[in-house]
Amino acid sequence: PKAPEGHYYAGLAYERMRDKSKAIAAYSKAVEFGGNDRYAIAARDRLSYLGARTQDEASTAEPPAAPTQPTQPEPQNQPRGDNTGIPFEHSE
Repeated sequence: PKAPEGHYYAGLAYERMRDKSKAIAAYSKAVEFGGNDRYAIAARDRLSYLGARTQDEASTAEPPAAPTQPTQPEPQNQPRGDNTGIPFEHSE
């Protein structure tokens, strides 16, 4: 059956039985067959609550950022500069 309503309610039933993997599978089918109808929208909400990614999220997710190089700490006991390149020395 390709009716999103049935898959949505099956997902609810599996969720109440604490069978997360079957609930996710049923909700995913509701999303697949429902497009943007109310059952698919509700199924996306349940998938989000369960921590599952929908196919839409997986296809539009950005890749993880590349690791950055560690910054070198500023040497101690040396005058600090600002973005002008002019050293700053605190005077009392």
